[in-house]
Amino acid sequence: MRAGSGSDAGERPADARALAEAITRRAEAERAELLQAAADEAAALLARARADAEAVRAAAAAAGRQRGQHDAARLRSQAQMELLAAESQLLDDAVRTVMAQAAAALRTARDRPDYPEIFRRLLREALAAAPPGAPAVVRIDPQDTALVDPAALPPGTEVVPTLRCAGGVVVEAWAGAFVADNTLEARLRAQEPALRAVVGRVLTS
Repeated sequence: MRAGSGSDAGERPADARALAEAITRRAEAERAELLQAAADEAAALLARARADAEAVRAAAAAAGRQRGQHDAARLRSQAQMELLAAESQLLDDAVRTVMAQAAAALRTARDRPDYPEIFRRLLREALAAAPPGAPAVVRIDPQDTALVDPAALPPGTEVVPTLRCAGGVVVEAWAGAFVADNTLEARLRAQEPALRAVVGRVLTS
């Protein structure tokens, strides 16, 4: 379907701003929960890895008493390298676990009572990023078709319900030369560097 030139005359700016602020606060709270989950996961994995490393160090100390300081130093160095390798693996595992848990939660996003307004906000953001004056193609999941008001879209906007996602939109312009992926999955992927930073701080604390 293609949008016309109408506008949403019934929207009250003050109410819209208040709603947008409430959604932003909710998003920040959920981001904080995601980062905390990453930190908790990393701390639990790190405790296990350090226990394993301590066992290796104890074995090195015992070997030192039995075979001399040279062998003990070599084993301690080996234990340190194994700990560093374990922490690197823990970083990957913790981030992967939290990302998988978050992705699973996204699959129920449409069950939330505020999902319609979340969807519309994602749509507005993606359209705002599009080149001014360029006819846009808005790709949505068929489940979200009823949430799109063609009269509220820029003139010439085409809505294509062929996307498969947990929620959100992809806006294209200039025959695909411009793409704004504002799906929930894309926004989760954008959080991965922050998650890795949180987990990294836990591992080195």
